[in-house]
Amino acid sequence: MNNPCSVNNFWEYSLDGINCIEASAGTGKTYTISHLYLRLIIEKGLSIDNILVVTFTNAATDELRSRIRSLIKIAYDMLEGRCEDAVKQKYSELYEYLQSLSTNNSSNYRTQKEIRDILKIALADIDKAHIYTIHSFCSRTLSEFAFESRSLYGSKLVEDETPFMQRVIEDFYYSKIAPLGEEFVALFFQKNENFVRWFMEILRKLPDDPDITIMPVIPFNPKEVKQLVHTLTMQIGAIREKFNREFDAIKNNYFKALAERVLNSRSYNEEDLLTLQQAIEMLSEFTVFQEDISKHIKKFSVSGLLSRLIGAYKKNEKQYTWHEFFTLLDECRKTIVAIKIQIIAAYREFIQYSDKQYSWYRDRWNIISFRDILKDMHKALQQGTDSRLAVRVRERFKAALIDEFQDTDPLQYTIFTTIFRKKGYTLYIIGDPKQAIYSFRGADVFAYIKARQSADTAYTLTKSFRSTPSLTRAINYIFGRVENPFVFDEIMYHPVESKIHESCFSQGALDIWFIRDSDNEKSISIGVARKIIAKNIAHEIQTLAHGSCEIDGKALHYSDIAILVRKHHEAELMQDILRQYGINSVLYSRQSVFTTPEVWELMHVLEAIINPSSTKAIKRALVTSLFGYCGNDIIQMEEQGTLDTVKMRCAAYLDTWKAKGVIVMLQRLLHDDVIVKKENESDTVARRLLQYYDGERVITNVLHCAEILADAERQKKLEPVALVEWLKKAIYVGADTEEQQLRLESDANAVKIVTIHASKGLEYPIVFCPYLFDASSLDRIFVFHDSTDNNYKTHVSFRFSKEDVEEMKSLFPDNYYNEMEYIAKREQLAESLRIAYVAMTRAKFKCYVGWGNINSTETSALRYLFHLNRADNIEENFIKGIDLSSEELLEDLQKIEQDSGGVIAVKEI
Repeated sequence: MNNPCSVNNFWEYSLDGINCIEASAGTGKTYTISHLYLRLIIEKGLSIDNILVVTFTNAATDELRSRIRSLIKIAYDMLEGRCEDAVKQKYSELYEYLQSLSTNNSSNYRTQKEIRDILKIALADIDKAHIYTIHSFCSRTLSEFAFESRSLYGSKLVEDETPFMQRVIEDFYYSKIAPLGEEFVALFFQKNENFVRWFMEILRKLPDDPDITIMPVIPFNPKEVKQLVHTLTMQIGAIREKFNREFDAIKNNYFKALAERVLNSRSYNEEDLLTLQQAIEMLSEFTVFQEDISKHIKKFSVSGLLSRLIGAYKKNEKQYTWHEFFTLLDECRKTIVAIKIQIIAAYREFIQYSDKQYSWYRDRWNIISFRDILKDMHKALQQGTDSRLAVRVRERFKAALIDEFQDTDPLQYTIFTTIFRKKGYTLYIIGDPKQAIYSFRGADVFAYIKARQSADTAYTLTKSFRSTPSLTRAINYIFGRVENPFVFDEIMYHPVESKIHESCFSQGALDIWFIRDSDNEKSISIGVARKIIAKNIAHEIQTLAHGSCEIDGKALHYSDIAILVRKHHEAELMQDILRQYGINSVLYSRQSVFTTPEVWELMHVLEAIINPSSTKAIKRALVTSLFGYCGNDIIQMEEQGTLDTVKMRCAAYLDTWKAKGVIVMLQRLLHDDVIVKKENESDTVARRLLQYYDGERVITNVLHCAEILADAERQKKLEPVALVEWLKKAIYVGADTEEQQLRLESDANAVKIVTIHASKGLEYPIVFCPYLFDASSLDRIFVFHDSTDNNYKTHVSFRFSKEDVEEMKSLFPDNYYNEMEYIAKREQLAESLRIAYVAMTRAKFKCYVGWGNINSTETSALRYLFHLNRADNIEENFIKGIDLSSEELLEDLQKIEQDSGGVIAVKEI
């Protein structure tokens, strides 16, 4: 496939075969989709029922439906001669297109009357338009063509599959782990204290790719595990016995090695023997994986000692005879490594087990989740383009427009190409790989790349209708000055041209703030850097709000400003600083309400209510922020006997809960004026919470949680005790559905604090990107792709730390793990660069970016973008990290400022 090309007018796009449109931020993607839809109706003669449109969210489907309806109506009015000149001017490209149709004598074109009739029918049928999310499309298809897809009839859709996956995890534990004995269970839990959360994380990290490879490839062997655990038990006993019985001989042997300079004195000294003694005293099957113990076993094993020889001993010119005890440690170390490898094998076994066991539960309970819908659709199409389901879908749809395709995955890619890769049908995939930032949800930019490579034609949109000319030139310069701004050759940056008017921010439309320490060579910690930038943002917002600059002829308000962050704690810090400066702000987040402190505290209060006779539960509830007591208050209550009053009150709340439900009970609790600690006579729980600096947020979260609890209570028919258990599981397991996302406080004239992922698709007049300097690290389970033969096969591997070198070498003797980790880090850097692009391109008029000589940012996206010229081996330097001084960093930024033509300004803070 050739590189994407641009066109001057929307009617130049092909309406045949598979086509790809790369739409950079703000270049009119929705405009293009709606005009393609119109052309399919007019030129292809397709009815509303023949065209499929798929997009990412329900909100996007509503917007597309509205835009398409509006466009068809305007086109119809133009042909009827009912459009005013102002409308013709605004939609000049559409008017020119319609005029060209009426003057074109080709047999492929219809008369004006025929076109009017087509549009009139389309307008009447537009409410029936097939505009869906991917899950909605697949669900409807499986239901409508149940026979062809072999779908179960009447399956119940479950939005949150967490409870079912938790059941699978528990089944695995009790059927595979627990039978191996309490010693292995103890070892297993030392590696996975909260194994339910860890296994749930494994499942969520797994991409929806039926062809996935899980690394390392190693079988789980229960018989071997039992033998290894037995061996370890015997070895631990022998080690403890020999150490206690022959301590003096061991000590003398070790001290002699030190005296004769056998060992490196920087690694070993006499005091080390005391810490070894403490480790041996604590050594058991229940502690052997603890870091301080396993570290000493490894350090004092024969292998560990031999790795730290010096002088003639290192050169094998001399030999030293070690006490047998150190050999025992070496044998124990090898057994520990073998057990750790089997625990990793257990993770792999779990992945394979979970798929089969969950399928069994699905059939038994006749349920289906959103992930299942895609998997079932993919499975039903396995016979290829001529499968019965593909044929039936094509009988309905002659053309498909797939929006946000950069957020696709291998399943979705296969579904649409299988259906529409057929002569006579039209498939458009529309997206922007530069904005592919949802890998944590399973999105796979390499699936998009494969789709683009297989397309017959690829286009790119080059006109920006979002950012001003100055800001557009600044973004063009930042991403255009680097040969591979997104690391991979397959993801290119195409400069765009602004089509909107300039603003008062034409000079320095992009501000780069540089933090430096008074000591030029000294870097600043990330925590300090975050606070410095936050305070400077607060100052700048005050300056902007009281300045003379206008936005579209109106004075600039707080609500015109957005601060984009990557992490929730960054948002909370930013909101706290703004609050200190008296600046109103509102936090937009996709964080689950179950992760907030107030929901944890609410859980303690609910535990007290279901256990009103438990003094311990009552005390724990009283010290929450809802009631506001401290330790001394509770001591006084015990002395005065007023705890009984609280217990009686909780018992009354329990009665209300049982009789009228959890939400009624919680509403009464918020207006409680008996239990709550009173600062004023009129204090209630709600009034007390509102006194906190973030009281509105706290109340919002408590009420939100109350609604979720009420829904669970009603749908699952849960009694109070069962409902509290449900809440605990939701908190500990970390379920995350749309209904659990944090709701907004009042947002009247407030600065918007938004996560970058939540901001995608939106735009703001003024944007601050304070924390793009963060460098990501690999998770305990990571994804990478093998680009051999441009196949981009998906792999998943468990991460090995520096302490796991022996396990890593045992499993990957050819050093393949380091290659895998390098590929994964390369992909991670690429996504960080895409996140930076998304953040910067949300701005219409002005954007601020924070940077500086900051610790732990050697592999960050900003270091790659701003300082790529400093690297010898470009990618390797930026994946492993490149260290530069403040002077070098600032010198590069000043060069960027100088070469940008005035659209980029660098400011030291």
